[in-house]
Amino acid sequence: MSYGLEYFETYPYNCVEQTLNRFLVNALLAESAGELGLDRSELSEGLDEAIADGIEMMEGQQDESGGWPWWRGGTPSPYMTAYALDGLYAIKDGPFLNDSLASNVDEMIETGSFYLIEYVNDLENDPDQYDRELTLYIADVAVRRGILSPDHEVLRDTLDHYFADRDPMSDRGLVLLGSVAYHLGDTEKVGTILRNLDNTAQVGPDQTMHWGKSSDECWRWWQDGVETTAEVLDLKMSAQPESDQIPYMVDWLVDQRRGAAWKSTKDSAEVTKALMRYLINYPELSNPIVLTYLLNEASGGLTLDPRAYENPDETAEFSADDIVEGYNALTLTRYIGGGPVFYTVELEYYTETEDIPAVQGSVTLERNYYIIERYKKKGRMEERRIPLDRPLKVGEEMEVEVIVNSPYDFDYVMLEDPRPAGCIYTETESGYRSWINGYVELRTEKRVVFFEKLRRGETEFSYRLKAEVPGDYAALPATIMGMYSPDIGSNTASMRVEVIE
Repeated sequence: MSYGLEYFETYPYNCVEQTLNRFLVNALLAESAGELGLDRSELSEGLDEAIADGIEMMEGQQDESGGWPWWRGGTPSPYMTAYALDGLYAIKDGPFLNDSLASNVDEMIETGSFYLIEYVNDLENDPDQYDRELTLYIADVAVRRGILSPDHEVLRDTLDHYFADRDPMSDRGLVLLGSVAYHLGDTEKVGTILRNLDNTAQVGPDQTMHWGKSSDECWRWWQDGVETTAEVLDLKMSAQPESDQIPYMVDWLVDQRRGAAWKSTKDSAEVTKALMRYLINYPELSNPIVLTYLLNEASGGLTLDPRAYENPDETAEFSADDIVEGYNALTLTRYIGGGPVFYTVELEYYTETEDIPAVQGSVTLERNYYIIERYKKKGRMEERRIPLDRPLKVGEEMEVEVIVNSPYDFDYVMLEDPRPAGCIYTETESGYRSWINGYVELRTEKRVVFFEKLRRGETEFSYRLKAEVPGDYAALPATIMGMYSPDIGSNTASMRVEVIE
């Protein structure tokens, strides 16, 4: 799992979730290595500085209300606040905080907890006024982290209310309900909920087990199959530690990994935390395993040493020459050692075509370029836009129109629009844009828009570029995808922009 740390460290964006997980996952891995009796010096290298930088950023992202938005400057989010508090609690008593940082973390937790307690107390008026999954997630964090006591009246009333009406509940809602019941000490409800989850489990031909939706169906944060399965695993390890289902959940989770990580920072963090607990509670083996591999005519060997966590994942790389048209068989043969072997296969490929066509998924994306023409009318300067059908002149402005159409409300969406070289932005600062309800980040090579919730139907916005350097430039496709469900998305076609004197 430490192989994935570089993914967190180099991830290019800094919303609250990514700011937190950039240092939290590393700290928890280092702490777990110590619990397993391993030398954690490699994992601890540079960790103090990373934690200090991350905590400073989180302090700046926290709203004066105590809540955290997804992006700085946005509206505080109950979900993101609970997520941030859960992570800060996970690190507050660990070995990596000095007195000053510990004090800062305690202060953030105190003000964030006030925000969350107000949310829970408001449920007394109407427990169904919010998404039940959101309410159960907040209740789970509140009781698990001791923000609210187990005898809190509203908390127990909410548990009873949702337990009685759990039939239409999602898998994520069920496991959150089970976790709340477990931490409130209601073993009877926990047993019933786990039986409900057994009935909704999706079992593969190899007996692997998972819950939730596939990655191309996750419109809401609580539908994600990887995160849901990691939470079921965590609940099973707590409430039914002898369950024979546990290894099959682990198998499925490992199978979902895409190279060094899963499909996002968020699900990668959740799975890593669950698997760390699994390794501590269910030690698998300590002796090396020696394998050979064969892909068509390419062959070699791998040595997997469970104790060499600083370089745990042996890799075999194949070139295009090793792949044949049609069926390709990869064979792994164990020569030495016992215990499970987990492996993933990742394929990278690139198009060699100059023009990239549009590919539209269930969320459609359209990008149009217009030239801004200015003219005099009745002594006043006015402007109009015309489609880009000629070269831009240096100094002229071009309006970029972006139209998104979503069939559903879609949580946590990222839109990237590459900037054609030779043009510059007419606006200069990143920040939250209330008129599109999103955070805009201006980068040298692209403009990125983050929507905490993309509403069903059409969303349209525009911005301007100014032609500055003559030349013939490619404008790479604009793309849209779920930040935490990247398999839902689309891209526009590439375009060309010519700038002349």
